[in-house]
Amino acid sequence: MAEVVAGMNEVEQVRADVEQLATVIGPRHPGLPAALERARDHISSRLSACGLEVRIEAFSGMANVIATVPGRGPGTLLIGAHYDSVPDVVGAPGADDNASGVAALLALAARVTREPLSCSVRIVAFANEEGMRWGRERGGSWHHAGHAPRPDAALILDALGWCDLRPGSQAWPAWWMPWVHGTRGDFLCVQAAWRDRALARRCASAARRAQMPVRGCWWPGQTWQMMGDQESFHHHGVPVITLTDTDRFRNPRFHKPSDRSDTLDYGFLVRAVEAAWLMLPELARRPGGPTAG
Repeated sequence: MAEVVAGMNEVEQVRADVEQLATVIGPRHPGLPAALERARDHISSRLSACGLEVRIEAFSGMANVIATVPGRGPGTLLIGAHYDSVPDVVGAPGADDNASGVAALLALAARVTREPLSCSVRIVAFANEEGMRWGRERGGSWHHAGHAPRPDAALILDALGWCDLRPGSQAWPAWWMPWVHGTRGDFLCVQAAWRDRALARRCASAARRAQMPVRGCWWPGQTWQMMGDQESFHHHGVPVITLTDTDRFRNPRFHKPSDRSDTLDYGFLVRAVEAAWLMLPELARRPGGPTAG
């Protein structure tokens, strides 16, 4: 792997980022504002270390963290992940959900800085995705999607560190889905609304070049996935893809105190970073958006 920080390769760096967020800082949500601020500061520091100018987007007493990597041409692709943990479970440190997504976001920021795309890439770490269960307007992604310049497409990274090779380890929200996608929790899931299915299909095909199983979910009338950060951009008319390990449908530690950094599969997480990296040109190539070179 390419060097990200002096003395660390990518797998070591993503592990260090997950451990910093989930172990050193631990639970981080609006009820623990000092912890949320420490997480924000860590993300800001890591983005600054990539040579990026960091901007803080304040809302409702919280803040999103933003950095933009200029591209070789017009257009903007947003890559986002939420950095808060679940607020209504005492002691839940949120390693898979979503320190893993933030670690992947930071790894992609480093890669894009070294190898810019044809379009600009806006890196955003969102606050309070978990709080959107009590009103979507509470989320940092909802604020950003409604107030910031509209990107041409968005990629959301949410829970990317849990892999289980055992048959029966993967659950699904509909009875028929195991017949289509299987019951082994060893894959990445590319989620999209039905309207974005062509883009999602291309992204899933690209992600498979990371030499890992990838499943695509873009069924009509599918509502279980349209929540949180993905919903924010979908509602505001932005083509949006979520890359995930399916969190609650696979990880038995989801939203529990046992969602610790030492339980994740970091090899799987780094392969997820590679899969996301391979998806970026497809997101930049979408009709009407920037053209990847």
